[in-house]
Amino acid sequence: MSKPPPTQLKTIAFVSNSGDLGGAECVLLDLLDIIVGHYHPVVMVPTHGPLAKKLSERGISYTVTHHTPWTYHTSLQWPPLWLNSQIWYALKLAHFIRKERASLVYSNTMVTGSGLFAAFLLRKPHICHIHESSLDYLPYRFLLSERLTLYLINRLSQKIILVSHFLNTRFKAHFASQKVEVVYNLVQISPVEGSRKSFEAPLARPQTTRLCMVGFMFPLKRQEHGILAVGHLKKTGHSVTLDLIGSGVPEYIDYLNELIAINGVAHEVRLRGHFENAAPIMDQNDIVLICSEIESFSRVTVEAMRLGKLVIVSDRGALPEIVTHMKTGLIYPYGDIPQLATWITWAINNPEHCKTIQHAAKEWVAQTLTFERNQNQILAILNSVIGE
Repeated sequence: MSKPPPTQLKTIAFVSNSGDLGGAECVLLDLLDIIVGHYHPVVMVPTHGPLAKKLSERGISYTVTHHTPWTYHTSLQWPPLWLNSQIWYALKLAHFIRKERASLVYSNTMVTGSGLFAAFLLRKPHICHIHESSLDYLPYRFLLSERLTLYLINRLSQKIILVSHFLNTRFKAHFASQKVEVVYNLVQISPVEGSRKSFEAPLARPQTTRLCMVGFMFPLKRQEHGILAVGHLKKTGHSVTLDLIGSGVPEYIDYLNELIAINGVAHEVRLRGHFENAAPIMDQNDIVLICSEIESFSRVTVEAMRLGKLVIVSDRGALPEIVTHMKTGLIYPYGDIPQLATWITWAINNPEHCKTIQHAAKEWVAQTLTFERNQNQILAILNSVIGE
């Protein structure tokens, strides 16, 4: 699409729920790369942090405007005053949006309502980009109940972008079909070649199969299933190692360390902490495991496929939508540790077949999740809401 002159660019105000660099924030950065030159983005972040740093590096305007989710932890009693804070934060966002003369408000999550309410107050069109499948798997609940929250998103948004067909099925009863657009995330990874020297050498010995799991460590990601699979494989005489990459919940990390000790895999499994760019570590390994209980899309899966790694994923959420069994990866029944170990063993014993799968996966990502395709989809949605 041709780009309008800079002086004619319309402004879009983006609302981020976090100042960190989780999956949703990485999607936001990719989205901003797509629209720069077609629209003028300004971003509202709740705190200073890694996201603000990335925005500065891109030369994208942002403001730190504190706003909180319209959710609460289940350990707390329902606090009515939190609703008052949502209104206050919406007023603050509305002031900034009016000042920037934004034509559209774009919420990059469904767990904060401040952008939605601000758009309503200003009579501005609103888009909600949903990455979350539900709060049912988390110790959080919506202040207004999930049903009412989804009703408001549907009622007050002109478009609702979902990151997978799995989410479309999940929310089909709540969102008007004419408002919904399914757009796969654009997954861009930093160059790998030349960056491996900055990492430790792998644990692997000759003839050892190297596994890794990448992502925030908390129960939904089920890093413990990877540890248990390594224990199972060790008992059957297979030489494997497992790198666990990412930060996490301290209590869960303690549990993982206990599990490592109990299963006698301290020499096979190591927790390597957080890396801003995990691609070089993934590239050092042979197989990437995604054992999650639920995934709305799975950025890590696509990153691994783009790197040409073999992926073994659970059959939950959008994972079977991204991976085709025996064609672009391997799928096992969620929670079935022996079956997970069986597929790892199969991969070890069938390297040539795995190469075919890995090549097909890399080709699928290269042909399906392209910058141009994603840009055309996003710009078409924005243009339909704002107008050319």
